[in-house]
Amino acid sequence: MQSPLPGNEAARSRVLWNYRILDTPPEERFDDLVRVATYICGTPIGLVGLIDAGREWFKSRVGWDLSEIPREISFGTHTITQPDVLIVSDTLKDERFVRNQLGHAGGSPFLRRGPLADARGIRAGNAVSDGLCSAGPDRRADAHPVGPGAAGGGASGRPARFGIESRKGFV
Repeated sequence: MQSPLPGNEAARSRVLWNYRILDTPPEERFDDLVRVATYICGTPIGLVGLIDAGREWFKSRVGWDLSEIPREISFGTHTITQPDVLIVSDTLKDERFVRNQLGHAGGSPFLRRGPLADARGIRAGNAVSDGLCSAGPDRRADAHPVGPGAAGGGASGRPARFGIESRKGFV
């Protein structure tokens, strides 16, 4: 299934490129954020992903070996097209992801991704505070809530704005 493009894709791409963050070396502040998010949420994988025209590139990653994936299989592509946090209790049963090879990694994955936005609300990527982890019978969409101001958007579902904001107005 082809992932949708945001209505503001041209502006979104310009914002992302203006930050000059793609393909940069790891930064401790992003790595710290991801480590804290995975610890708080009790998940094996944590990511900060930025989505350009053809891929999702990971600025920071814990429990994940790939530095980028094609945009057409990126869960983050879905995150940047909606107003709230993307929560999928089982990617094997969700029609958007049932044929996605990432949705079959590691059993029955639960997915939570929050959009990363600039001060104007333009979404350039996403933070994963609870993703691709095995969804046991007690796992549900409201488990491990993310607090206000944390990566993933907080309880309100608003896009996260942190760290990169000091990097010319983003995150």
